[in-house]
Amino acid sequence: MPASASSALVNVAEDAELRLVRLLADSAHSTRAGFVQDCEACILHGDAAQLMRTILEEKGAISALVSLEEEAVSAVSLLAALLDRVKEVNSSKLVDDLADSVIQSTSNEETSKAVSLLATLYNMRSEPLEKVGLLVKMIDLATARQPALLESSSSFLGRWMEASKLSSMLDDWQVEPVNRRALYRAAASGTTSSLSEQRFTLLTIETYSESDVDAEALESAKKAAIGAIRDPVSLFVEQRKILSLPAIQALKENFGTYQP
Repeated sequence: MPASASSALVNVAEDAELRLVRLLADSAHSTRAGFVQDCEACILHGDAAQLMRTILEEKGAISALVSLEEEAVSAVSLLAALLDRVKEVNSSKLVDDLADSVIQSTSNEETSKAVSLLATLYNMRSEPLEKVGLLVKMIDLATARQPALLESSSSFLGRWMEASKLSSMLDDWQVEPVNRRALYRAAASGTTSSLSEQRFTLLTIETYSESDVDAEALESAKKAAIGAIRDPVSLFVEQRKILSLPAIQALKENFGTYQP
């Protein structure tokens, strides 16, 4: 009796995962004894979460993945597909851990490649907060290692360094203000344009309500206020409501006692 379509697809997925594990083991300088066998056991039992953890815990395997040439993007795509089979509530943590492992396994000279691999993971995830977190990591990485990646409008990251586009995308995803904060702050730090920095800083302080203004909010409010004083004309429309924002009001109340 022929196998069902779903069974055939499962077999294809398992075969791809086995090939990936063996490729990583063969490409790594060294892996612990039992790495391949542990991965095979996870595949046999359909434990996608434990398979991902096993791969992530093997630093040599992740370094091998990053060192692959043409196969690197395909390998990340397979791991992203594996994440889709994780049924646990902490699948987002695995996404975060995978991204961190890729970053930690790349040198400054490999920054462009690291961003490319993270972009592949970003494109294959559908959860908005996961995508926001990945964007923060990519922007922070480019800011620290290769700022030029943020400057070109034709690059993956460059197109999101425009405040209106980024804000519109987050609106479409229905991301809550508090969950936008880290992304706006990362973009403000990464841009080389003073106007863009002011736009992102304004967006950052707009995410605060009276109840959650903290030291970071006051620091951002101070930057926004200084920016508005220095150039009140260029961003007149964006800045005309600045005095009504809770973070700015809190800054006024703390004036004289606030120490950045």
